[in-house]
Amino acid sequence: MSRTLPTRRTHENPDLDQLKRQAKELLRTFLAEEPEATAEVETHYTGADRATFALHDAQLVLARGYGFESWPKLKAYVLGRSDPNVTGGLGRTLLHEVAAMRDHITEEETAGFAEALLNAGAKVGGRDEMLKSTALGWACRWGRVSAARLMLEYGADPLEPDAEPWARPRAWRKNRGTQKLWISCASTAAD
Repeated sequence: MSRTLPTRRTHENPDLDQLKRQAKELLRTFLAEEPEATAEVETHYTGADRATFALHDAQLVLARGYGFESWPKLKAYVLGRSDPNVTGGLGRTLLHEVAAMRDHITEEETAGFAEALLNAGAKVGGRDEMLKSTALGWACRWGRVSAARLMLEYGADPLEPDAEPWARPRAWRKNRGTQKLWISCASTAAD
């Protein structure tokens, strides 16, 4: 694919939640056949088909619109300019979000995001309000071995005795069948 010129400008302090909303809006307006959205998609995504166009496609178009070749690269840019301990809705931190990245993001990419945040000073002990879990708990819940291992290396408590028993990393790995994750992390911290 040949690179296209940027058609959007990032704000001085870009916000990941705002970019996610922009991608959803682009998807909605493209599917509604609005001319401005159609033009933007056609500029950055050759052969886009409304029948199969999905959120990840809108994220790619948005990233290219800002001058990045992919959504993960745009996210990395935003994360690199942000406070690593900023919280979103329900008290989720950026580390929580990294731990919950789905299968379209590789294990290696997830580890890269987690390492960048940890190197920038992200704290490993904060709990979200929804699952009452730390980012380590979320990594166990979603089977993100590399991210969990990094969090342990940066001081995350694998036992979390002050947490609700069901919200501890050990409980998540049992409930979600991520035994492999815990065995893998056992060399870093005791179970």
